[in-house]
Amino acid sequence: MKTRLSLSVLLVIFLSAPSLFTNNKQATLAGVGIIFFVLLIETIFIKSQKNSSTYEKKGLFEMSEKTSRILIFFTYLISVLITQNVHLNFEVISWDIPSYLVASQEINNGFLPFETQWESKGPLFLYFYNFISNLVNNSYVYFRIANDFILLFIAYVLFNISYRKSKDYVLSFAAGIFFILLTSIVWYVSEYSEIYSLLFISIAHLINISAENSKPRNLLVGLCLGLSTLINQGTVLFVIPFGISYIIKKKKIINKIINFSAGFLLPHLLFIFVYYFKGLIDIYISNYIQLPLAYTSASLSSFYELKVWIRGYYEFDKFLFTALILLLLFFCFEVIREYILNKNYKNLITDPEFFGLFVSIALYFIAGHNYYHHLFYFLFFVSLLIFKFKYKDHVQIVYIFIAIAFVVIISKSIDPALSNLRSPEVTQNNYPLYQLSEEINDHLQDYTDSDILALDYLLILYYLERPNFSYVVHPSNHFDPIVLETLINLGKVPTNHISKMIEEEPRVIICNPRQIIYGEPQRVDTYNCAISDYKLNYKKLDTTYYQNNFNLEFYKNPYQFLNVFIKQD
Repeated sequence: MKTRLSLSVLLVIFLSAPSLFTNNKQATLAGVGIIFFVLLIETIFIKSQKNSSTYEKKGLFEMSEKTSRILIFFTYLISVLITQNVHLNFEVISWDIPSYLVASQEINNGFLPFETQWESKGPLFLYFYNFISNLVNNSYVYFRIANDFILLFIAYVLFNISYRKSKDYVLSFAAGIFFILLTSIVWYVSEYSEIYSLLFISIAHLINISAENSKPRNLLVGLCLGLSTLINQGTVLFVIPFGISYIIKKKKIINKIINFSAGFLLPHLLFIFVYYFKGLIDIYISNYIQLPLAYTSASLSSFYELKVWIRGYYEFDKFLFTALILLLLFFCFEVIREYILNKNYKNLITDPEFFGLFVSIALYFIAGHNYYHHLFYFLFFVSLLIFKFKYKDHVQIVYIFIAIAFVVIISKSIDPALSNLRSPEVTQNNYPLYQLSEEINDHLQDYTDSDILALDYLLILYYLERPNFSYVVHPSNHFDPIVLETLINLGKVPTNHISKMIEEEPRVIICNPRQIIYGEPQRVDTYNCAISDYKLNYKKLDTTYYQNNFNLEFYKNPYQFLNVFIKQD
């Protein structure tokens, strides 16, 4: 099934044209750029869809395909950088990211993940974080920008998967753009562990469909999925779509399972070997067995939160929301008609895109915390549905809404994104926690010891390149009964661990007496966050300026306090 862009191109040009006549320079540039890209893509796509023999004789078809791919990649690059950096001026969007950064820093000091700083993600994830952080010379703002390229690579892999299956440039290009637009909402900043896992899942999918006659295919697919689970434990569920397809197809099944299993287990055995000889096998196993099982038994996910999630897209952009809803409705219609009514169940459950979609939804509920970033995998697989449609009208309707959403989202995003990207150093210098870290560093110059206990606002530790005085890094994990029970049983932390750490009197204590837990503001200072009230050798810094800074957090929390105490000799 081949699609044409002409109608969508007219709509895009019609919607972009008003921006050419505004007084807003950035909007005008956006309009010109969008029209240029769409017209050029239309020209190349039409050329590439003509009879290939005409161009092969002249050597033009090969050049056309190469030019198309370069243009697609460049379009994806610009789109990702614009959509992902609209909120770059906000220092904290998710408190997960600072926690991962601090936990990964100790690798530079020769420690393994979990050895001195504990986080719930897989060890390979922290190695990736450490590598990228070192690559950008420990710059937080450049770290955030660098992660955009992982999202870009996934979008381009998604394009290649679509093209391998459909042989249609238009559909494949639209699939990648749709994924980029879906991840442009603020919930999907590109530093989450899910995006790293999705990188390997997408590569596994591409290898699986691209190298069907290659002997190492099953080994490589298993290796990619094994690496994915070393980043995020829950992605072990994505073994199911590949495993099912092997079992039901019943062709050289034993060899496939052996090669797949060898690839999957190899990286795990390597890490188990290292952690065993380091004497840390207990904490490694707890991260992969005890804690995941404990979390799944206490599931908090609900269909109501999915309703809130989909409503968020409606509020973000109605055209993107419409494209998503129509795509899901058309998908259900075609599944019922083509598979269920015809009782073609075997082809349905062996289809990796369909099965991947179901698994990605299951993972959200199994993860059990209503976190929207758990739906990263769903966004990837739902974007692949575009080329699955058998009815041309369905494809064209969805494509039109994607094209309009692309124009609208890029137009409203380009000005704030360029403002943030024009000088990343200035953007970081405006971060209040970065400024506060410099003030704290000035105070530490007078002392030989510099231990910092940070129960919140962990970016300060990252800026100062210091570990947390606490073994538990993430602020919420200090009050998570599942985490604490596991770590206490392993002898990694004592009971009442926060109070005991305060009694050891580290040089700096950063705390916050309130947190929003499961959507409700709660007092968490059972340890008494007013340190200077009962420890007179501590001085409280005046942090009013930093706490009231607009750029501190995207999600404003009126219950939160930035309390910093420094011990005086």
